[in-house]
Amino acid sequence: MLWGLLIFIEAMTTIILAGRIKAPAAGILMMAYIVLMKATFYAFSHLGLQFNLGVTSDMGYYYKGNETLGIYTVLFWSIAFSLVWVPRKANWLNSFRSSLETKISKRSGTPLLTILLTILILNIILMNKSAIWLNHEYLLITGPKGYYLPPNIAMLFIAGMNIGAVICSIFLPFYIKKSRTQALLACAAWFFWFAFYLSAGSRVAAVMFFSAMAIQFLISRGKTSIIYLLVGFFGAFIIMMIALATRASGEYGVSNFFGAISYFSGKVAVDFAIFSWVNFMQGIFITSDGIIYDHFYNTDYKFLSFSPLPSFIDSFDKVRQGSQIMIYSTVPMSGIAELYHFGISFFAFYIIALIFILRAAHKSFGSKFYYLTAFANFYIFIMFIIMNSYAIRNSFRQTLLAYAVIVGTGLFVSIKKALAREPMRPRLTL
Repeated sequence: MLWGLLIFIEAMTTIILAGRIKAPAAGILMMAYIVLMKATFYAFSHLGLQFNLGVTSDMGYYYKGNETLGIYTVLFWSIAFSLVWVPRKANWLNSFRSSLETKISKRSGTPLLTILLTILILNIILMNKSAIWLNHEYLLITGPKGYYLPPNIAMLFIAGMNIGAVICSIFLPFYIKKSRTQALLACAAWFFWFAFYLSAGSRVAAVMFFSAMAIQFLISRGKTSIIYLLVGFFGAFIIMMIALATRASGEYGVSNFFGAISYFSGKVAVDFAIFSWVNFMQGIFITSDGIIYDHFYNTDYKFLSFSPLPSFIDSFDKVRQGSQIMIYSTVPMSGIAELYHFGISFFAFYIIALIFILRAAHKSFGSKFYYLTAFANFYIFIMFIIMNSYAIRNSFRQTLLAYAVIVGTGLFVSIKKALAREPMRPRLTL
């Protein structure tokens, strides 16, 4: 029960620090995610929690349970330590909302809406109509096989489709406040995209829903605004469960939208809920599976895993061959497990680097670059999630990129303040 008590202490610590900072800092999000991962892993590995979904019921993720929980305990308190220097930022949200309202009032939104509708219409025209409406191949309608295009070109349209769907979700609350025509067009596009991805068993549908609710929270005022955030969290989780349930149906396409919703019903709903939650917290389970391997990584691979340079410059692709491994046919070694195998010196380097990066990310809420600050902090958080499921190389470079954005904006603010303080030189008169 000591692990259960420690997880409870960490949960309380996260709540206290979140209330003190009052900002969506990357460290707070990461601490919350670690607590949820540890609680989920503890429930399965030490308390015997199980669920029955046929072949998925045999999780097999309980190796090195104490070592795994110990690793994430070190990560948690290291991240918490990065918050020691952070002052309270109680007014950032009001300033952020004021900035949003100013920008909304100045822009019509028509150019962006035109681009979004163009992306959607082009994809519909270039897609196989049966792939859109009804098909029996898993995720066909979000793959290149669903297009009348070569695969490489189709992937560009898929990327545009995914990005367009998320952008439409972010700006949907703005369009609802605009003219009736813009509101109707934006809502029609959003609902089609939502039905499209949910029927495909894609978690993009959950991202779309949460994005719309999160922005509605940001532009709303009063205590009731928190309702949008809560609806966004719980709604996104339910939608993710529906998407995962849909993947087992064998039928996909917009015509299966109501059928997809019906899969999440009855007694199996509880099992799907547990399965979806474990799927979302899978990083700690992958780490648990990874640390049982007795794998030796060469020095070049260790150092280049932390390199900020692209592969064609530092030749990482050549080093990766024979070093980077898959623990199962579809499951790679997680970055946290790689750190475990790299040794104490590399693990310590990562911890120290993470503390400095998070400290800068937390302090960045003191600047007026609210958009860049919020994006950079959230991006660092997403990269940490990826770090738990994929190799270090996949996430650490992107974390450094977000750190560079934060440092760059900080330098810009410092230079701007220095120039503002510099006295005007008197003009020379003849």
